[in-house]
Amino acid sequence: MSIADLVEVSRRYGSDEDWVLAGGGNTSFKDTDTLYIKASGFPLATIGPEGFARMDRRALQKVWSVTYPDDTAAREEAALADLMAARREGETKRPSVETLMHELFPYPLVVHTHPAFVNGLTCAVDGEREARRLFGPRLLWVPAIEPGYVLANHMRKTAENHAEQHGMFPKIVMLQNHGLVIAGAARSEIDALHREVKRVVGKAITREPDLSPLEPDEAARSRWQTAIELAFAHDIAVEFHANPELLQRLKSVADFAPLDGAFSPDHIVYAGSRPVYVTGTPSSPASALSSVLTAYRKDHGSEARIVAVQGVGVFSVAESTSAARTALALFLDEVKIAAYAESFGGARHLDPHLVRFIESWEVERYRKKISQGGSDS
Repeated sequence: MSIADLVEVSRRYGSDEDWVLAGGGNTSFKDTDTLYIKASGFPLATIGPEGFARMDRRALQKVWSVTYPDDTAAREEAALADLMAARREGETKRPSVETLMHELFPYPLVVHTHPAFVNGLTCAVDGEREARRLFGPRLLWVPAIEPGYVLANHMRKTAENHAEQHGMFPKIVMLQNHGLVIAGAARSEIDALHREVKRVVGKAITREPDLSPLEPDEAARSRWQTAIELAFAHDIAVEFHANPELLQRLKSVADFAPLDGAFSPDHIVYAGSRPVYVTGTPSSPASALSSVLTAYRKDHGSEARIVAVQGVGVFSVAESTSAARTALALFLDEVKIAAYAESFGGARHLDPHLVRFIESWEVERYRKKISQGGSDS
């Protein structure tokens, strides 16, 4: 195993939209002394050796003996400071916030992805029960919990208990409302486990959504896009999409309910905490938008990224065309997840307290800045 293996695996999964979208996912390789972990601002699809932060494993392991403050903000600040201090001398890149999670595994190679077909399971009402049925004692299921230090510490305890009970540290981990982690000794093992997860979960999914693009009602699309552009107080880029699955979801409030929330941290970062849904055919789209956008700003302290219009389609809104396209891609990912979740008891969104945590978390604000082309300094 080497950094070359890590780069190859990272690019292969990072460039496959079945596993990773936008800047999501992270990978790592460890030897006796050093953990090489994806750094912020380096997409997996194109990452090279320079895209990994070098971490001192002994310094990382000392974190478990630290007692952090009870206050959330103070805890996160202190944990981030310790993470940054654990970088190897001369390392300047910011490591993934999930570095401690990667360090837990006693295997050289770790790949963390956010595939929609797996998140149809992890974001489902009966997801845990069904995942345990499908994978048995080889699987470690981790409930939805505050990401970063809290998640890693919880995983440390549950994984150690799992190893004691089953005689082996888990290699397949599903994080509720988050994604998949696969760990192994070599690229061949990593690939085999990914193939197995795709085969097993895919066989359990009972319906594939129809996401083929549809030609819009151009007059309606233009009218709503103009209203959206006027509703924002600054220059924005707008992207539009419609497909059969989406139009079915837009028929009513009840049909839209599985999309009326966020499934994972990535969806919050790139597509916003929840979409804005506009029903009916108002004579003044601008007036109809004003009230829902104002309510969104009040609830979330930010602008909406997704505007879904009954009978028309979905608009993504961002500061640039690339960011708008990314927001749209992440929302369409949620459409797929909602469809897959039907096979496992129906959709379950992130709890509101976790949404609020992620919205205000410095780490995710930093990641959002990077995703929009900000400096990685």
